[in-house]
Amino acid sequence: MSANLRKKAGVIDLDSVKAEVAGDAIEGSAHFERDGVTTKFKIAANAERVSLPAVLGVLVAWERTASTEEMLGSVSADAAEVWPARGFALDLIDNAEGDVTLNARTLVLGAPFQVADATLNARVDNDGLAITDLDGRLFGGDFAASGVLSPRGNGAALTAKADLKNASLGALSEAVAGNNLAEGPFDIAFSVQGEGLSPPGLVAGLSGKGTLALGEGVLTAMTSEPLRKVAAKAANTTIKATKAEIDADTEQVRNTLTDGTYGFAPATFALDVKNGTVRLAPTTLAGTGAEADVNAYVELASLKLDSEWQMRLTGPAARRFRPSAWCSPGLSMRRAPSCPPSIRRPSRAT
Repeated sequence: MSANLRKKAGVIDLDSVKAEVAGDAIEGSAHFERDGVTTKFKIAANAERVSLPAVLGVLVAWERTASTEEMLGSVSADAAEVWPARGFALDLIDNAEGDVTLNARTLVLGAPFQVADATLNARVDNDGLAITDLDGRLFGGDFAASGVLSPRGNGAALTAKADLKNASLGALSEAVAGNNLAEGPFDIAFSVQGEGLSPPGLVAGLSGKGTLALGEGVLTAMTSEPLRKVAAKAANTTIKATKAEIDADTEQVRNTLTDGTYGFAPATFALDVKNGTVRLAPTTLAGTGAEADVNAYVELASLKLDSEWQMRLTGPAARRFRPSAWCSPGLSMRRAPSCPPSIRRPSRAT
């Protein structure tokens, strides 16, 4: 680190500061003033790219051993890398009071969440660390968030809320799965709270509510066309299908259900956060001549998604026969989803 330093009567000013945080260059200025036992400060920083977990790393007790962390009750066995598996060290800010402003071309919240043109304003005082506002662009949409991290014995309590508007499903799926799995706009808003002895433990205990709103869009790895073919085949015969024919139809659907697209109408999912897991309330994505029931959840500590989809035909194509298929894809930040579907034997509509 390099800086121009001026010191006078308990006051320190640092100008033209140039430093690195986890390998990322950062520039800015800082003012420190001693007032009895309290150190007051004001920090302003600018960076092309910086990691927020790295910046907040000073609030983590890195010196604790893994065995110590296990005794503290941390949930770290399957935690994502973004959550450091050590306890909190909030005593560092016990006697500090001040403001921090950070502007970054890219602010990394943890892969794959990278906020563009980010502005962060934070306040440190006796109540803990408050991020009063964090604004920027995420997945092509407008992102705004705030939160407070407060000391709770040897751990910490968190309250936070976030709002993302007019974001792109394509940008989201590319960042999370490495593939374009969907197209269309979406909004998401949520608020959470929880306590824990470490970052993974805190995240695993979060609870809260939220809403996910999808605009008109397209799934690029799912199609109802195989079901239409099964329905058309069944409608053109009065002879009961044999087991071999049903098995062949099932295999055909299994091999082609993800080879196409599925357009859907706008839909809204209620989000329920309990014990660090975000559950999407069962919702139907309606398409042209078909609909899909969706159940999904995201495990926040591991940042893994699992879901179950049941697709069925609607309208004229399903008046006599209603074949349906299930697909259960799962994905993490490091793995694209797989989708081994199964098909229900076509049945006559009543």
